[in-house]
Amino acid sequence: MPSVRVPCSAHDRARIRRTLPAMLLAALSACAGNSAIESGSLEVTVRDPATGGGVPAASVRLTGTSLAAITNAAGIAVISDVRAGAQPIRVQSVGFCVNDRTVRIAPAIRTKVTIWNCGDVVEVHNAPTEPAIAVLDLRIGSGPASQCLADELRQGVGYMDVGMNAMPITPCHGAVALLTRNHAVYFSNDASALPWTASPGDVLSVNVSPSLLHVPIRVTISSHASLPYAGVLQLTQDQLKMAGDILSNDLAGFDLAGDETGAPVVIREATAAQKGIIGTGCANVAAIRATPALYSQGHLNIFVVEQATDHYGNDIAGTSCLVEQAPDIIFVSPRVAKPHTLLHEVGHSLGLQRPMWGHTDGLEGFWGTNPSEPLNLMDSGRALAIAYLSVGQVLRMTIAEESWLNLPSAPNGSTVRQRQAPGSSEPLSVPCGCPASEATDDCAALSRDISRTGVKNEPTTGTLACGTFPVGPLAVSCGAPTNVTAVLSPVGALGSARFVSLDPMVLTVTPSDNNSKMASLTGVANGTGRVSVWADGSPSMFTVVVSGCP
Repeated sequence: MPSVRVPCSAHDRARIRRTLPAMLLAALSACAGNSAIESGSLEVTVRDPATGGGVPAASVRLTGTSLAAITNAAGIAVISDVRAGAQPIRVQSVGFCVNDRTVRIAPAIRTKVTIWNCGDVVEVHNAPTEPAIAVLDLRIGSGPASQCLADELRQGVGYMDVGMNAMPITPCHGAVALLTRNHAVYFSNDASALPWTASPGDVLSVNVSPSLLHVPIRVTISSHASLPYAGVLQLTQDQLKMAGDILSNDLAGFDLAGDETGAPVVIREATAAQKGIIGTGCANVAAIRATPALYSQGHLNIFVVEQATDHYGNDIAGTSCLVEQAPDIIFVSPRVAKPHTLLHEVGHSLGLQRPMWGHTDGLEGFWGTNPSEPLNLMDSGRALAIAYLSVGQVLRMTIAEESWLNLPSAPNGSTVRQRQAPGSSEPLSVPCGCPASEATDDCAALSRDISRTGVKNEPTTGTLACGTFPVGPLAVSCGAPTNVTAVLSPVGALGSARFVSLDPMVLTVTPSDNNSKMASLTGVANGTGRVSVWADGSPSMFTVVVSGCP
């Protein structure tokens, strides 16, 4: 293009000479400002996954540049004037492998990252000082040596060393659960969110829930002359104290509270009229639910009575009304209860229901001081000086489909876990295995646990019942008793069954005797009635058509 000469006056030439230096200075200042905004500094903490401590004298270098630093005694290195954006770094130290990572540098500020040297790590990001247990489904090795590992347990404080190089999870099942002292149990089976790569030093960083899950309970004392209210109140308070200690010690992820905000539990005394409604056991479920002063749909309703009875009229320490499809109603008798009975019955309502009705007497893998002195909370017989919940039990109470926490407990059909996690993804609930040694993809075996002081139970002899084969529909004549027998699943399993009429105005159910699989059905009105049958804690239901009544 040819040049063009533009005539300028003397005044124009003087104005240009005055303004040009200022324009150049402004341009240079803008460049300097842009340079400052586009760079930041990097602080790297290098940790030893075996100890959690810092690694001194480790080399930290931005790959492909001369920018580098050596970690100090605390394992910290700082590099200044690092271009903002994604930057590859390499960490090397004597006795460790080479660790390549990519970090994202924020402009104008110091970016802080932690590198776990060579070991894969699970990090509880927002609870760095709390005891924690991780339950991991992993893949290790490659090619023909590749293995899928399920329910690997790791313990730590704020972090847990995986102890191996976890590989990309496909084709294995991937999941992680975290138990911490002051936060709800974290559980995810989203394999795409797992950071595992073929290189060591991966970090799964998890933000757990801000608080414990608050399991709302209402406690009503129905005391009588032989057990004055003041004494029963003290016993109940002692039970709640022991429950809190067990839940905290075993990182259960929930507490027992007065409501879902975590308010203190309020203990009420029943009036004389209410005592007649409460009765002594689960036969009074319908009357209790029809009395708002005694029953709240969004709570576990716990009734402390002088004498609790089972379906056969026997005195018992306590019961959860599972067979009546009322897991939110619990009875406890301080006259025969153990110090842990209240929490034991809550455990039933929260999914500890099978095999053996959720009892761990003699089940393989549970701990005791010797075969006659069990330690697990869900043992059915003895008073325990020390009671514990296994990791498998804690997970089941939180994520099992049959746990009351995952059943509708409000007029809008929401669950406790849904209501306490507003705006988050749908809380997962999953099917769990039976018997105690059987795991599913997402639910660890009931007996899966950390090492404890004591001895483990030997393998259980015989096959334990985990359910029943279908019964009915049946047809019965009015007033003519019809015997029915539950067929336990699997075939040949040991156990008992209980039958309960869910429509007592149509038909009644009379159990044969304790620990029997038989009952007698009697029609009292024409129509269709429902019968619930439970075999060692696993429910099913069948229908009965009654005819021939006047």
